Amino acid sequence: MVDLSQLTTAHLCDVSPAGITMDAGIGAIWSGARTSGPAFTVRTAPGDNASLMVALRRAEPGDVLVVDAGGSLERGLWGAILSTAAAQRGIAGMVIDGAVRDCDEIAELRFPIFARGRNPSTPYSKIHGHVGRPVTCGGLQVHPGDRVYADGDGVVAVPAADHQATVGRALHRIGLEDQILDGLAAGRTLDELLPILSATRRSDD
Repeated sequence: MVDLSQLTTAHLCDVSPAGITMDAGIGAIWSGARTSGPAFTVRTAPGDNASLMVALRRAEPGDVLVVDAGGSLERGLWGAILSTAAAQRGIAGMVIDGAVRDCDEIAELRFPIFARGRNPSTPYSKIHGHVGRPVTCGGLQVHPGDRVYADGDGVVAVPAADHQATVGRALHRIGLEDQILDGLAAGRTLDELLPILSATRRSDD
């Protein structure tokens, strides 16, 4: 099995020919959070988390919940109890274009969440949106099964059809970067070493 532990959002962006990055407003709610997995997509009504309750029951272990909450920050749609339940089900994390709450408790749980904001206000739980359809999160369209990666730099979603090839290029780039770091440690100059990266220039450069 391929080791993806060194793979970062930056590496994926370096080798992807298409836009795969959510906007910079979506970020980790605790330092060091990191997750990856297939997208389980969710659309919520403003201030309402009924669809998230459905997603919690239907998502598979290893999935990342990708939630289009319309960018609304009026209520925190997810908190510590839902995070605990999600972790017990093996859900890998959540990315939400909206607000969450109980952030200190979620940090203690180490459940990875990437959100647009925080709000302690109680959500409604009455109006269903949908699950399992394409959504827009952080300005990026995400389809069910697209591969999501999130870390301290931000969040990317790689189309499922492109995932294997993109990861292959990214892992190759990591190997080239390791060569540069080894060269620098041996006293070579950066100008001398940078041409090594030309092998992974993106097709749109």
